[in-house]
Amino acid sequence: MRLSPLRLKRYFFPLSHIEANPAYAPDAGNQFEIDTRLTTHVDVKQGIYAAQLVVTLSKDKEANLKSPYFFQIAAYAAFEPGEDVQMDSLIDDEIKEAVTTEGFKILAGATREHLATLTARGPWGEQILPVLRLRIAAD
Repeated sequence: MRLSPLRLKRYFFPLSHIEANPAYAPDAGNQFEIDTRLTTHVDVKQGIYAAQLVVTLSKDKEANLKSPYFFQIAAYAAFEPGEDVQMDSLIDDEIKEAVTTEGFKILAGATREHLATLTARGPWGEQILPVLRLRIAAD
């Protein structure tokens, strides 16, 4: 198994907004559209390796009116080089790919747990974030 060149330094949630849907009908199904946006910041010279994931289920979309909750959660992760990793020896694309893929996996899981915790005592009970797919836009 090949380890990532990065080690997670810390992660946190700079934004957590949850709103219960007062019109939610449990028997009406549970289909909705979740928007995700991943941004990364890599600056090897300054030692910055970071990712931010914003997950939104907006009440402004008609498809979401059957959701028990509307939310927007932003999760931020900071990384540092792993032990015995010389970042100078890696090419920029390798570092950017590691921040993107590892950041997404870590932040998607953390956001899933955060949402479940925040909604657990809400009127409609716990909401679990579905499995999210990382889609990288072509340059």
